[in-house]
Amino acid sequence: LGITTPHGNYSASEHGLGPQILVETRPKSIFDFALKLSEISDPLLIPRVIRDADIPYLKIGVGSEMATLLNPERNWVTNIRTIYAQVLMKHSGDFNKANEELSLYRDSMSSFSKAYEIWDDLHSGLRDSLTDLARLGNQAASAQGLNSSDVTFLWADAIANNLYVKYSKLR
Repeated sequence: LGITTPHGNYSASEHGLGPQILVETRPKSIFDFALKLSEISDPLLIPRVIRDADIPYLKIGVGSEMATLLNPERNWVTNIRTIYAQVLMKHSGDFNKANEELSLYRDSMSSFSKAYEIWDDLHSGLRDSLTDLARLGNQAASAQGLNSSDVTFLWADAIANNLYVKYSKLR
């Protein structure tokens, strides 16, 4: 939950959610939830498992990051940073259009149920986008004589994080 080190869960650490989650939920419940995440055979079910767990402060960003850390070959992170990378790719690197679209997503999430519906839809579309992002990152690294990661979704998440920090106007 990103409590002792931000590397444990950037989404939780960035927003100080780890301690809030543990205040509201027994550690055993978190452990049981992590076991469920580790047993998921279809990553598209992750949003439903998170929603069904109904753990206060543990939503798609924190939960999908947990799932990714448990199985980085199969699962991907769905958070504002990976969505930003996806819309940036959709708009061929146009930062203004990506910032505008991301802002529209945020504005449309006025209610919890609507937000979860949107995040669920976004999660399902990220697999291909993040795979493409990792491939592009590998090509860019190779062209510069640098090594890159062969763990697709962790590499894509690192790239998405960097793009968001450098170019998003929503930070």
